[in-house]
Amino acid sequence: MAMSVATTIDDAAVESVIEAVADERWDFRTVDGIARQTGLEPELVQHILDSRPDLFRRSFLDTEDGKPLYTLTARPERWRERVAGLKSFLAKR
Repeated sequence: MAMSVATTIDDAAVESVIEAVADERWDFRTVDGIARQTGLEPELVQHILDSRPDLFRRSFLDTEDGKPLYTLTARPERWRERVAGLKSFLAKR
């Protein structure tokens, strides 16, 4: 049965997303990648990522096709993230 965003977020769903984002095979994860690994609906994954800034952060980097990337807030920013953030800042000036 598919879960909807309207469903109350339970601890098991949050824990599943934490485990997927913490997977050491990747520095960053997309919503779709997290959804595939956890079996959760992408809308619920996005809601969990957005509602828990204490656990997750969006990177300044995006995928080549423009999808946002996420990682744990506990992970330090990578050099390439800082460069992307600087480029973004300069482009807005």
